[in-house]
Amino acid sequence: PPFASCDERVTDDMINKWHDQSMRLAYSQSDSSRCAYFTICVHNEGSQDKGGFCKACEADAIERIDAIARGQVVLSLDEDLPHRGQAAIFRDKNGALKIETWKTYAGGEAECVLAALAASGMPSYVSPLFIAQDPNFIWPLIADHGSIRAAVEFVAP
Repeated sequence: PPFASCDERVTDDMINKWHDQSMRLAYSQSDSSRCAYFTICVHNEGSQDKGGFCKACEADAIERIDAIARGQVVLSLDEDLPHRGQAAIFRDKNGALKIETWKTYAGGEAECVLAALAASGMPSYVSPLFIAQDPNFIWPLIADHGSIRAAVEFVAP
């Protein structure tokens, strides 16, 4: 990917601020504002408990953001895994290699979704912590822009 234009490593203050913003939105009585807090993900899709933040998704997002900030990410140029998408290989916080797949079609769509989220006026949805929770969302943005901030500046100058 292009060199990251900034260091977006996640701090405890950023996590707390994102939690606070998301919870305020969740309880604002607007159905469109509840998805960051009332999530359904691969970790809780079979569970009855849909409220709260998924700590596993947050941990994955933090690992992705930290790897990008350290320049320890390699993205494939082509669909290397048939019917699974392109590969993102990066080091986790312990230095072990991880591989994730992301769909090739996701490039332009990721920018369109990011532009819509930026235009929504809800900052918790443009937070790197929110964007990095989905490999199909973050990796196309990183492949094209190098960082989440650069992608946001591209779609919402």
